[in-house]
Formats: sequence, structure tokens, C-alpha cells
Amino acid sequence: MTDALPLQLAIRLSLDNVSYSNPVPEWFEVTDLNYLHKEETLRATIRRYLGGDRPGRPFILTVPAKSGALKSWSVSSVDDQIILQACVSCTAEILESKSVDRDRVYSCRVSTNPNRVSLMEDQVAWWQRFQNDTRQPPRANNP
Repeated sequence: MTDALPLQLAIRLSLDNVSYSNPVPEWFEVTDLNYLHKEETLRATIRRYLGGDRPGRPFILTVPAKSGALKSWSVSSVDDQIILQACVSCTAEILESKSVDRDRVYSCRVSTNPNRVSLMEDQVAWWQRFQNDTRQPPRANNP
């Protein structure tokens, strides 16, 4: 069951998105990561979760809100973030195909490139296409 999850992709997406914020120990560099070992570790973690183990408690930060009140912000472990990304990557295309009319929705399109390093397609190109399509006169619906 865990073999279907795109963990290599999830590792790349997650670490690319979070590595700038230094979520890993100072002695760790993303470029030095043994991706095959990380994938094996994550698959073992997923099997433990499916067997009934629960993820560790998230790290909780207290952050100020615009109103001046304090709010709690939960941050899961990096491994749990990668596992969640794998689940999203596995289901995103299916969900999009069933819920988004690609002829009418120009933003937030799931990337279908198998070599992707981002979950979403480039939004700049779609913004340009939206502008071009909306500048054209409407098509007549002739029978």
C-alpha cells in the first residue's frame, strides 16, 4: 500500500519548501540527504501509522495575530510534513480532475509533469493565458 505514495517527490517538494526556514538541525544540509534511506524511513513510519501508532505531538508556537491576540501555530515534524505532502501529491490530480473545469479555471493547477519539483504549475503562464483569453471577444454559441 505504501509503495503507491510518491515519497521521492514529496521529499523534494517538502524540503524545497521548508529548507529555507531551517526546520532541520544545523548540521544537516538538504543536498547531503540520502534520499533512498529517507524514503525507507518514511515508508516504515507510514506502516507504523497504519498499524495504529500515532504521530508525535506537533511543536506549538504562540504567534501574535493582527488583532493583537495570541494564537497557537502547530508545526508537525519534517517527516510528518513529507508524509502529508505524499498523500496530497497522490490525490491532487484525481481531486482536480473531478472538481475543476480546466477550461474555466486558470489558477492553482496541479502540475502533471512527472519530473516536477512543485505541486502546482507556474502561475505566471496561466495569468498570461487568462489575460489573452479574456481580451478576445466571446464566442458565439451557434447551433
